[in-house]
Amino acid sequence: MCPKTLLEITNTSDANLDITLWSFWITVFLQSMKPLNQLKTIHNEHYAKLQSKHASETELLDDMRMYCKQRASIEREYGQSLQKLVNSFLSKKEFTTQSSYSSDNDAVLPNKQHNVWHIWYSLLAESNNLALSHLRASDNQQRLSTELKPLKSQRLSVNKRVFEQLKILQGDLAACVQEMVKSHKVYAEEEKQAQETRLKTLAAKEKYSTSIGRIPSAIAILWERTNQLPAEEEIRKRRWKWIGHTPRKSSNCITRQALTWNPEGRRKSGRPKSTLRREIKADMERMNNNWKELERIAQDRVGWRMLASGLCSFTRSNRRK
Repeated sequence: MCPKTLLEITNTSDANLDITLWSFWITVFLQSMKPLNQLKTIHNEHYAKLQSKHASETELLDDMRMYCKQRASIEREYGQSLQKLVNSFLSKKEFTTQSSYSSDNDAVLPNKQHNVWHIWYSLLAESNNLALSHLRASDNQQRLSTELKPLKSQRLSVNKRVFEQLKILQGDLAACVQEMVKSHKVYAEEEKQAQETRLKTLAAKEKYSTSIGRIPSAIAILWERTNQLPAEEEIRKRRWKWIGHTPRKSSNCITRQALTWNPEGRRKSGRPKSTLRREIKADMERMNNNWKELERIAQDRVGWRMLASGLCSFTRSNRRK
């Protein structure tokens, strides 16, 4: 736990101290978890929140439907009762006689004020209109309640498909994270091996530099330290070994004739100037010999080996100079 975090927790009030400590330890716990377990925890939390939201919205739809249904029943009952009450008063005989009489008086005296019967009739008419409006409101509430019922079933089916797709997506994401963790593990192991190899290389380089002195700056020095012949001298040695067999063959042999063959004309541009005959001629000039002398020495195998080894040692000594 870092000192800054401890200081922040200490400075909090006593009321929020428990909440702060709880949040801090949850954060530490999540950071110490493996990525796959942490991802599963986050997925479970999101899934639970989504299910809670879906349940609350479904419950809200049920409440709305029940409210519309009960209000439709109340509105219908109130409208029917009010309409029945108004009709009971409008159907009275005294009210019918007085209303016809008052209408005759209004026709005779149109400028006079309305009498009480006319006001009573207006009140009953408005009450009847109010009852009809309550019945219309009841029909509207009943229609809303009917429309909300398939909406709930439709929402349930949609949420079911959403949850299934969410599970699939979470599974794919978990598989990707698992592959990433495996790749990271392999990368960490390879990085560790590479670091160990680098350390071993540095140790071997230091050991070699202290034991020998320093790494050779030229390949010739390395050949000299390892007692190996350069590739050019090895080729020359094998070439003269083969030449030693060739002069012992008959004069009609094509292999023997190829050593002294000098074609006429000029070589094409780009072709190397150093040919086999020219290289053999240059080696003969170093030994101060000619073909006749070499054919005579080739008859003696031991003498030819001494000649070839002397040529290679002579070339090596000239290169050192």
